[in-house]
Amino acid sequence: MKKSAAPSFRPGIKRMRFLTPFLKVDIDKENEFFENLDPK
Repeated sequence: MKKSAAPSFRPGIKRMRFLTPFLKVDIDKENEFFENLDPK
């Protein structure tokens, strides 16, 4: 379930980063959170 969920979240996070570059630090923290949920 996590492996199917993580890729669907990442495009949204990338889109948010593009729309709100001033939130880049917060979005990077979210990316780290999802990476920790689904380690490679």
